[in-house]
Amino acid sequence: MGTTTVGLEYAVIENEDKDAWTLYMKKGQIRQALENCSSSQKPFVAGIYADQLFLRKNYTDAAKYYAQSSKSFEEVSLRFIQENLYSYLIEYLDLVL
Repeated sequence: MGTTTVGLEYAVIENEDKDAWTLYMKKGQIRQALENCSSSQKPFVAGIYADQLFLRKNYTDAAKYYAQSSKSFEEVSLRFIQENLYSYLIEYLDLVL
């Protein structure tokens, strides 16, 4: 019986999770993107996640993530006002102020 030599190759991957959040964003998995982004990207991703929650009528969580987002105070406030969602606006204001 002959001997067989098996070559083994490997690669070292550094910082593989550094941009993983962008892959989640492209797939529409915003919550996962938020969990995997760096602190400098969190306000941006939190704003997108808050928008998603708002569209799903999950206003309490939307207010929470809007408070963590880079969206302007005026933009978020007007969004709640236009929908007559004053109690959620107050939640948002409590978190921001």
